[in-house]
Parts: sequence; structure tokens; C-alpha cells
Amino acid sequence: MVNAYGPTETTIVTTMSDPLGDGPVTIGVPIRGVAAVVLDERLRPVPIGATGELYFAGPELARGYYRRPAATASRFVADPFGGPASLMYRSGDLVRLRADGDIEYIGRRDHQVKIRGFRIELAEIDSVLGLHPSVDTAVTVAATAPGGDTALVAYVRTVPGAAMSKGELRAHVAANLPRHMVPAVFQELDEIPLTPVGKRDRDALPEPEFTSTSEFEPPRTPIEAGICEAFARQLGVARVGRDDSFFELGGNSLAATKLVAELRTAPEIGVPDLSAQWLFADVTPAALAQRCVMAREGGSIGDPSVEVLGEVLTIRAGGSGTPLFCVHPAMGLSWSYAGLLPALDRDRPVYGLQAPALSGAADMPDSVAELACRYVDTIRSVYPDGPYHLLGWSIGGLIAQEMAGLLVADGQRVASLTMLDSYVVSQRPSDFAAAPSVAELVAEFVGSDEVSANGADMTIEEAAPLVAAAGGALGTLTIDDLHLMYETYLRSTELARTFAPTRYPGEVLFFTAAEGRPEDPPAITDWANHLTGEVHEDAVSCTHAEMASPEALAHIGKRLNDHLRNADWQHQLAIRSIPGGDS
Repeated sequence: MVNAYGPTETTIVTTMSDPLGDGPVTIGVPIRGVAAVVLDERLRPVPIGATGELYFAGPELARGYYRRPAATASRFVADPFGGPASLMYRSGDLVRLRADGDIEYIGRRDHQVKIRGFRIELAEIDSVLGLHPSVDTAVTVAATAPGGDTALVAYVRTVPGAAMSKGELRAHVAANLPRHMVPAVFQELDEIPLTPVGKRDRDALPEPEFTSTSEFEPPRTPIEAGICEAFARQLGVARVGRDDSFFELGGNSLAATKLVAELRTAPEIGVPDLSAQWLFADVTPAALAQRCVMAREGGSIGDPSVEVLGEVLTIRAGGSGTPLFCVHPAMGLSWSYAGLLPALDRDRPVYGLQAPALSGAADMPDSVAELACRYVDTIRSVYPDGPYHLLGWSIGGLIAQEMAGLLVADGQRVASLTMLDSYVVSQRPSDFAAAPSVAELVAEFVGSDEVSANGADMTIEEAAPLVAAAGGALGTLTIDDLHLMYETYLRSTELARTFAPTRYPGEVLFFTAAEGRPEDPPAITDWANHLTGEVHEDAVSCTHAEMASPEALAHIGKRLNDHLRNADWQHQLAIRSIPGGDS
């Protein structure tokens, strides 16, 4: 038996698999006379293993739809890889190209949804559920939760005689997909409704039941219960345990703003001046409840602004995995890296390195190299011996690359180095990195529309009310904090202009911002003489400034998690190959 695939617009059979065995079922490879490519939204080939849309070209392709020019134009597009006037057909099917050349079918593009900034391919969840031995068929949809937000609901038909454990299914999905792709509801059905032609009929599915029977750590006090319920409402999940992380459940700054506004007025919380920065420092209901209780009783709660502006920001504590250290971009803060948590393994600690000037720990050094030396000492105080995982966005990538070289020179192992659209500014024209304005800094907090309405020449004093009104963790920053951040922004830009990287021989994962300034060569082209090991590039559909957006971090986090897992595995192999090493 073979698996054949083909849309009407090409031929009945366009791709075909080898005879099926015990391995995964794919749609095989194109038949003779057909060209198949897997492309992203900008018609660029995606890396092997990444999801993209399947396109066909070649002499077997139809010329269009009879007397339907609009439909023809939407599906038959110019072929950037062919000759003049050549076309290719966009199938609307999402697939992956495997390393062995076979094409793995994922699902339809029109079954892709966006929840809390994350673009989710529902068929990918269905595929993972289908691998569970108790599952016969699964179909996942996006539905409106009781709190008004959108949540994922998985309808499951089990194999005959199997008992469905919702907790087991949730753990199965969480072990194979990022946290934001784990359905909030698992609902068992006797039959999955089908259309007359045998396809899954999503419109005929019953209303979801937003209840959960999975095991979790319940709240222990009324204040914990109130916070858990508020988390669940704002994040659109069925229920939240006392030890669940706000950010791992998919929280972002917008959700944080709404959550804090609700908690301030909740009588069971009793803290009307609850700070948005507390949520960043205490990401679980249990920890946040403890801080609230201390505030009500007049005890010392610490200064959350110091905690979240400190040189080391604990984004995720605990866990047995090798930590990930993330280096700040030009503004000096590492808060945005919390958006990676939903995609990263839950046992991996994550720390952010922040500019020491923000907390008053030290002035900004005179060079990127000095800053890298300081941060190497910092991470070794947290994690004395490697291996080390390093990541940096923008100037953070320059610092992380320099740190990697220093660690290697000191005999430490750097398991991975990840750079997010980091330019070598010293190699660019003098006007490439002009001194940023206050408006440009504030635009990253509150959006460019708000900045434009208030003028591009604003001062820090004029910017402060806009930042406060934006809410979230930034909402309680003082004017002094904003002055420090802007000075850090300016100083970081100056340091980047004079920095000349040394050569780093290790492997690098490099994320390129694919949108923005088309007249400028991509950032990765600056590194040809500075990265001599293998470089894996991944294009992200965003601008440089949008690298920390929820959608971009969802894409980055998924690829990064696989990369970190592989690096840890390679390290374990290296240990086993050393005489006397661990076994």
C-alpha cells in the first residue's frame, strides 16, 4: 500500500510515498514532471523540519479556473524560481519537508488560528494527539472561553476499550508541543462528525465543556483561590493551580495589565495598590498571594522595581536542566524573554542579564568586551561550571558572542549560542544606528501610533504618563527609571558602534528578522568573518523591533527548544566519550 496525494489543479496523483511500513505515513515525494516546494508567507523556502505551505509547479499544472480570474489570481501565483510568466499553485496545505526528502502532511492553512499572539496550526495538535495509544481520532478547534478569551478545545474519540485520561492526554501534548499549544479542554466523543465526503465537520461539533479533571495543585487559601480564578479568566484556560506560571500559561503584557486591574478591585485580595511589577517577580498564584498577604499585614515585601531591574532577572527558577542565559537588548531589560517560556522545557531554568546601571549596581562599562567580562562573572556566580546556553537579541547578541568566546578561552563548554537579529554595527554605514530618540524607546512600550499622536520629539517627562497608562510591568516605572533606561539605550548604541567581534568557532543558531528595511543586507551577513563554526539561520516574519513580540517568540521558542535539547544531548555524548566520564 502507498499513500498518494494530489489536488485537482495538478493531477489526481502529484506526490506518492514508498510502500508503507511501520514508520510515519507521509505523502512521499513529487512524481516525475512535478516540482514541489515548501514556502513561508513571503514565498521563501523554509528549513527542513519547519512547517510551510506546499506549492506546485511544472507542466502538469493547470492554467487556472475557467472564467474565474479572481480565484485564479489567488491560487496561481508567479513562480519566483521558474522562467518568465511561469506560475505555481498554492495548495493551502501545511506540510514539513523531512530530512529524507519525504513530505509530511500537517493540515490546512485555513485551520490555523491565532491565540494571545501565537499562531497555532490546529492540525499539528491533532497529529500529536493521534500518536497517543488511546486516541483513535482527534480534532482541535479554537473556542470562546467563559472569560471571553479564545481557548483550544480538543475533541477526542478513543480506540475501542480504551479509557481516556484527560491528565494523561494533556501531559502527552505538553511533552511534544509548546505550552501555548496544549488544549485547555479535552472532550471525549463517541463519534467525530464528518461531512458527506468524509472530512471532519468542525461546524457540527458540540459546544465545549470548560471543565477539567486533570490533576493539579489546588489553591490552599481564599486569596490563592481568587488569584487562580483571575489567572484562568484572563488567560482563557479551564483552571489554574497554585504553582502554575502566568507566563508559561501564555501570559503577556496585555493580559498582565487586565489581570492586575482585576486583582486591585477584588475584595478577597485586599491590595488596591497591587503593583504590576509584582506579577513579574512572583509569577505563580502561590507566590503572588504570599506577597499580597505580606502587603496587607504591613510586612516587608521588598522592592519589586529593584527585583525586576536587577542585573540578574530570574525568569524561571528551579529545574534540573541546563540554564539558558539571555542578554538584554539596547534598553537594558530582559523582561521580554519571558515570552519564550511557553515553548521551553519546563525543567530548564531561564535567567535574564540586565544592564547594571538600571539597578545602580554599576555604571555602563566602556566597551562590549568589558560588559561581556562582567556578565561571564555574573553567570558563573549563578552556575559555576558549564555547559552554558547563551542567547541575545540585538546588541545582546554581540555581548553573548563575546561571552561565548571568553568562556571557551577559560576552558568552559558553551553548549549553544543563539543570536536574534544582531548586527555588527561597526561594519555598517555611519547612519545605520543613529542615536535613538525618546519616542523610539517609548514606541517599544506603548506602540508607534500613541507616540506619533504625541510628537516624535517628546521628553522623558512627556513620555512617563504614556508608559504609566500602558500598564503591565512597565506601568509603575518612575521618571528616574525611564531616564536610566534611555541613557542605557544611548550608551548601548555607542558601544555597539565601536565593537569589533572576535572569531567564535562554535555552532550558532541565528534568527533573522525578515521584514523591515529591505535596502539593508540581513544581519547575518555581518558575521561571515566572525562565526567560523556551523551557523543555522531561521527567518522570522517580523521586523527587528518585533523580535520580542508574542508571535515572534512563539516561533523562536519552538525552534530554540529543539536546538537546546540537541545541544544537551551532544554534550552528554561528549561526556560518555571521555575516559572516566559519567556513564
